[in-house]
Amino acid sequence: MAVTGCICFNQTFVEVLRTARKFSCTNVEQLQSHLEISAKCGLCIPYVQQTIETGVTEFAVMNEADIQYYSSRAGEVRKGGRE
Repeated sequence: MAVTGCICFNQTFVEVLRTARKFSCTNVEQLQSHLEISAKCGLCIPYVQQTIETGVTEFAVMNEADIQYYSSRAGEVRKGGRE
């Protein structure tokens, strides 16, 4: 089963990548200023961060080490949507 987007906000990682590149975002915190993403359950945070860093838009389920690594690079992620 591939992970291809944020299910809470129905955003694909393709849209994440497009928006991150358009606004030169380097982490999830910056991306949240431009796209409603990663603000409910938070499970997509490491995948969104990896998409921003690598350009990859489809993933196998991450192991715990990768989840911790990419989550730590995501910035101060806001819950509850854009402000």
